[in-house]
Amino acid sequence: RGLELDNTASRYIHLSPAYAHSSAIAVAMAISAELPEILPSLRSCLEQKQLLRIAKAGWLTSSMLTSICSGGALNIESVRLIDCNGIDDAGLVAVLNCVSTNLKRLNLYSNPQLTGSILDAIAKCSSLELLSLSKCSQLPADGILKVVRACPNLIELNLEGIKSIDDSFVAELPAVLKVRFLVPNVTLLDLLM
Repeated sequence: RGLELDNTASRYIHLSPAYAHSSAIAVAMAISAELPEILPSLRSCLEQKQLLRIAKAGWLTSSMLTSICSGGALNIESVRLIDCNGIDDAGLVAVLNCVSTNLKRLNLYSNPQLTGSILDAIAKCSSLELLSLSKCSQLPADGILKVVRACPNLIELNLEGIKSIDDSFVAELPAVLKVRFLVPNVTLLDLLM
C-alpha cells in the first residue's frame, strides 16, 4: 500500500506516506490512487479517535478533507496539519467545523498558503488550549487577536514567522490577555520572527 494508516493507538490516527524511501512523486501517485477507496475507512477510524495528525502531505487536498469531514461532528481534541501545502482555507474550515466543539490543540505549522479567512473558523474553537500558527505567514495580526479574545482557555500560542506581527501587535497582546484573565495563564508565547 502507498499509504500507512496507523490505527493501532487507541487515541489517535496518523496518516503518512508508507514509502519513506521512495520519491515524493511516486508516493503522491500511489496515495492519490488509493485515497478514494480508503476515505470511508478513514472517516470511520476518525469517529473513534481524539487526534488527527497529517504531516508533509502535499497530496492531501481540500476536497479530500471536505469529504472526510462531511459525515458530521467528530470528537477530535487535537489536529496537526503540518506542511500540507495542498489544502487551502476551505479545507481547513471544513475540518474545524467538524471538530470545533472539542478541539483543544491545533497545530498548523508551515502552511503559508492559508489566509486570514480561516481565523473566523479558528475563533469558533473556544476550547483551544494550544494554537500554533507558526510559519502561516499570510495571517493578519488583527484576526489573530480576534482568535485570542475568543479562546479563553488558550495557554500556548506560537506565532513564529507571521509577517503581520509588528510592534503594535506585541504591545496590544498583553492588554487582550489581561482583559480575559485575572491572573494570566498563558505559559508560552512564541513570537519569533
